[in-house]
Amino acid sequence: MNNRSLNDDSTQFIWQKIAHEELETLISELEKLPFKKLDVAQMSQLRKSWSLEEIQVGIDHLRAQEKLARKLQSFPSLVGDSSGAEQASSERIAKYKAQRFQSLNSETIYDLCCGIGLDALALAEHQPVIAIDNSHLRTDFTRWNASRCSKNSLQTKTLNVEDLTSIPHPFHLDPSRRTEEVGKKTVKRSHRFDDYRPGPDELAKLLELQPTAAIKLGPGIDVLDLYDNLAVAQDSELEFIEEQGELTQAILWTGELCQMPGGRRATLLFEEQSIMAQGGLPLQSTEGTSKEYLWVPSKALERAGLLEDIFGGKALELWSGLGILTSDELFETSWAKGYQVIESSTWHLKKIKKILRGLNAGKVQVKTRDRVVSPPAIEKELKGKGDQKFTVFVFRLDKKIKAWVTREIGN
Repeated sequence: MNNRSLNDDSTQFIWQKIAHEELETLISELEKLPFKKLDVAQMSQLRKSWSLEEIQVGIDHLRAQEKLARKLQSFPSLVGDSSGAEQASSERIAKYKAQRFQSLNSETIYDLCCGIGLDALALAEHQPVIAIDNSHLRTDFTRWNASRCSKNSLQTKTLNVEDLTSIPHPFHLDPSRRTEEVGKKTVKRSHRFDDYRPGPDELAKLLELQPTAAIKLGPGIDVLDLYDNLAVAQDSELEFIEEQGELTQAILWTGELCQMPGGRRATLLFEEQSIMAQGGLPLQSTEGTSKEYLWVPSKALERAGLLEDIFGGKALELWSGLGILTSDELFETSWAKGYQVIESSTWHLKKIKKILRGLNAGKVQVKTRDRVVSPPAIEKELKGKGDQKFTVFVFRLDKKIKAWVTREIGN
């Protein structure tokens, strides 16, 4: 949905009907259909009972529910549009952040650019919350969801956070990011800090009003760009969070919420593992010579620049900047997945197929960096008739492309 539709009175009224379960018959009918791609006959049948706007909002509601189903744990079914659900924190991350706010013992917390309110709901479990957004519909979503979750201490206000002249209490902020179209359909969020809204200058002003804050960032944020454009960031704590193997969020902790000025933190949320250090020291590289094992480190650990802090003295980087490690010794760690090297060679499809046939290979997983090959296409080519599983790594090292046939530790 665009900003105009978010604040359109008729659209807002339809969302209110959904929030109060007054369009359950429409939602039930849509759930029976391939609602993402209705044909003319299906749409015509629905139009006999509902307006086009009601159908469009109903479809967006179901898209949002699909996204939220992967993010919610104990919260009941929430209401929100699909773009708001996409940007919302998972319940697990929201509660993780709320724990740090709880340690402040602040009488109130502000949630700026609150969206559909998932972070605000988690914060409201510990202290009163004032949730602010410039969209009337988004603050309605937050208010409706607070009612569903019985969060009576959560208040909402509709205004532009850039117009705030006072922020008397610590705040959480989830800025939006400008999107870029790639091709005809794909929409990609920008990683440039300058494309955040509120932008760098506005964020600096908000932090002057209240220095204690948590600013939610995209996991692909350009860290150097962040440090160059927001001076306070260099003296704050930057954390990267990984959920079930997916790097989902970065957080800039400032003021009293910062536990190590200038520090980096990597967190594996499900494994309840976290490490914080100054970071920045690179691992030594073997310049392309693999040892007995290859390791794929945690994405959070790699983005935080803390490989040396975990693997120094245990492993080396296969190639400088590649982010793949190698070692002679097998060791236990939650911070990387290990693979035993069976054979390595220059990359030739026929040669690798021959090696895998000799190993009675069946299913083959392909991993690469920088799109050196297309994993789905190569996996199809390499799949054998055997019952053994293997992982093939394909990397460009300088001007050469090399491959490693490996077996995942545990398989």
